[in-house]
Amino acid sequence: MSSRSAKSTDVSPRAQYGPLPLINCTDCGARRVRRFTATTRMNNGCDFIKCMNHKPKEGGCVFWYWIDEYASLLCEKGIVPLGSPLLITTRWVKVEAGVEEDNHAKLPTDEAMGRIYEDLLTVAKEIPEMLKIIVGILVLLVAVVMYKS
Repeated sequence: MSSRSAKSTDVSPRAQYGPLPLINCTDCGARRVRRFTATTRMNNGCDFIKCMNHKPKEGGCVFWYWIDEYASLLCEKGIVPLGSPLLITTRWVKVEAGVEEDNHAKLPTDEAMGRIYEDLLTVAKEIPEMLKIIVGILVLLVAVVMYKS
C-alpha cells in the first residue's frame, strides 16, 4: 500500500458510506481492521479504516484507507459487488486544502457509478410491481380462508 504523502490542492467533498464489512488486514493479516472518524481540523468527520497494527514509521503494517478508498478495495477484492446497496453514499464531508491523499486510490469511474445508479433505478422501479403481487397474494389467501370457513 502506498503512503499518503501527496497533498491535495483543491477543496473537495469525500464520500461517506454506511456500514461496510470489516476484513482481516490485507497487509499484515494479523488483525481485523477497524473503522474510525477523523477529528482533525482538515478531515473532521471523515471516516477511515486502519489495521490496529498500523505503524508504518516503525516498519509495521501500512493498511490505512479513507472510507471511499476502502469501499473501492472491497469491490476490487470481490467482497462487495459493484452494484451493492452498501456502496450508496450516505453523506459527503467537505475537506480543506492540504488533506493528505493517496494518489493511487482506485475510485469507481463515472461510468461505473452510472451503471450502479441505473441498476438501483431498475430495482426501485420493480418495487411497486412486487408490492402489487404481494397484496394480490394476501387478498387471495384471505379469500381462501373465508371460503373454507
